[in-house]
Amino acid sequence: MFEVLVMAGGFLAFAMGSGFASGQEVLRFFSLYGFWGSLGGGLLAAAIFAGTGALVAADGARLKLAEPDLVYDHYLGKTLGTLYRLVMPIVMFLFLAVMSAGAGAAFQESFGLPNWAGIVAMMGLCFLTVCFDLRTLLQAIGGIGMLILGASVLLSVTVLLDAWERAGGMQQLFLETDSTVRAAEEAGAIGTKSAAGFSWWSAGILYASYNLLTAFPFLNGMGKEASGAGRAAWGGLLGGTFYMAGAMLMNLALRTDLAAVAESQLPLLFLAGQRASWTEGIFAFLLLGSIYTTAAPLLWSLTESLTLSKRPANRRFLAFFLACLAAVGGTLPFDRMLTAVYPLAGWAGLILPVSAILHHFRRRFV
Repeated sequence: MFEVLVMAGGFLAFAMGSGFASGQEVLRFFSLYGFWGSLGGGLLAAAIFAGTGALVAADGARLKLAEPDLVYDHYLGKTLGTLYRLVMPIVMFLFLAVMSAGAGAAFQESFGLPNWAGIVAMMGLCFLTVCFDLRTLLQAIGGIGMLILGASVLLSVTVLLDAWERAGGMQQLFLETDSTVRAAEEAGAIGTKSAAGFSWWSAGILYASYNLLTAFPFLNGMGKEASGAGRAAWGGLLGGTFYMAGAMLMNLALRTDLAAVAESQLPLLFLAGQRASWTEGIFAFLLLGSIYTTAAPLLWSLTESLTLSKRPANRRFLAFFLACLAAVGGTLPFDRMLTAVYPLAGWAGLILPVSAILHHFRRRFV
């Protein structure tokens, strides 16, 4: 059981930075689609995310592939798999730019500093990690994904309980929330025009898809290290389920004050700031740590995949160049970057969960 929980935690931590930590992802993909739409999209995303995670992790235990990214060839065939491996550096760079923008937004909203300070600090730290091989530092704070999940769940429950008490009951709370949201939509303050996807079900599918796009090699590698396919499958299933349960709790908390939350670049920090300024400060540091544990491996992988020469000087120059490009991209507004990049990545990765499910169907029944 301990091995299963460790794998579930690893899956959670891997996906946290780009799929959960800021609250903007949950807002755009779920909360803006109404109460029932957000829950329906969340259930659909959970089924795809957790189910596919279980299948890919189990295959990792069975296949023992020499390289994790060969998992694309396994599910898509040699030609399409090779194409995906060529496209992945572009996707990773776009994700890195989004992480850069998120760091800038955190510095601006939480500390009152210019966003470029956060961008430079985050990309500079990622560059140093690649240059000096600071894997020890990265591993030391790698568990921050689990920490921010636990903290965000605690915050969400607290917000919901307070709102419930003010409204006089959960049913009344959701009636008042929906009424407030409808008024804000009519005033043009919020609406599905700024949401990801074109409907609640498309948003749920795209959310799972973009999170899985870069997770396939990780899940395959995680399964490879497991003691058996069954335990690997449970690790992927529980990790995906816990992850989406936390996302749905956050969704409900965001919807208690959606009109105000939608104005924030970092909705989770906004909720924390409503409790106390010191709470927002703690969440800001957790968010920055979560961004770092996602951004540094992205820059690392990008540098490794694009380096033609193994000379350290060439590798460092490429890492510096990529970090600078991501910093320039990070000057764009975080919410707009996220709404543009993540759905696009979701469409690009849509074939992956479909292929994994079809592969297992053929293996079992054909």
